[in-house]
Amino acid sequence: MNTVRQIVFFQLSFVLLALFSGCMNNADKGVFEFEGKRRTYWVFQPELHDGGGPLPLVINLHGYSESATLEAYRSDMNAFAEKEYFIVCYPEGTGLRKAWNTKGERDADDVGFISTLIDTLIFNYHIDTTRIYLVGFSNGSRMAMIAGSALSRRISAIAVAGSFLSKKELESLDPGKGIRLIGFHARDDHAAKYEWDKRDSVLYSSVYIIFSTWAQKCGCSPRPDTAAFEGDVLKIRWHNDSTGIEVVLWVTPEGGHTWPGGKGIPFPGGAKPFQKINSNELMWEFFSTP
Repeated sequence: MNTVRQIVFFQLSFVLLALFSGCMNNADKGVFEFEGKRRTYWVFQPELHDGGGPLPLVINLHGYSESATLEAYRSDMNAFAEKEYFIVCYPEGTGLRKAWNTKGERDADDVGFISTLIDTLIFNYHIDTTRIYLVGFSNGSRMAMIAGSALSRRISAIAVAGSFLSKKELESLDPGKGIRLIGFHARDDHAAKYEWDKRDSVLYSSVYIIFSTWAQKCGCSPRPDTAAFEGDVLKIRWHNDSTGIEVVLWVTPEGGHTWPGGKGIPFPGGAKPFQKINSNELMWEFFSTP
């Protein structure tokens, strides 16, 4: 990298760091030790109103080699939490390149960490324990489904974007009583491909199969109840009439590896989120429907 490029790179890095860090100006930073590791998280709480009851909690998990601040920026969820009146927590994974231990390759029990994080947040904030949700992007989406499956008695629903699971990971999931799941995926997502994919001898399931299998594990038919276009966005829905469990997948024609309706990461050539739907709005409507 020549001197000019180095200067531009570092200038851009400082600008982006300031931009992302600004997302946490009104958030609380929390730290606790878990299994010998210092685990960090941020909590954004909307302005409290007199006489208000306990608030729903959304735990938002970042992608691979990313951070809580980047996830807050990408999803633009703080402003939405202020509007809809819920608490949002952004925990961070482990390692130099922060990530969630979805493959069992890292020395970190992230399912246990998320469970302890929930206990910590319930102790420190006025949280409605019947409305605790997991949200995840990319590597965070894998963790949301794995942790949601393991903690099915504590989690009310899950929302994911840019999701992918290996065939082995998918087969190992056991949502227990059944957890409602909503997802968003772009057909031109090259980081987490919509169709079947094979990387480093690992077979990854197609996004449709991930959601169909989850629906089946929750007692729904593997075939969707409905699959129809709303404009140029495909909405696929599975539903179990006896339990009320619902699984929904929104497939956008473009948008790459992003949150639909959110903010793109302002790197040169970065993917631009699809803006004809807003994942925060659709997610919250889904969460709020009994």
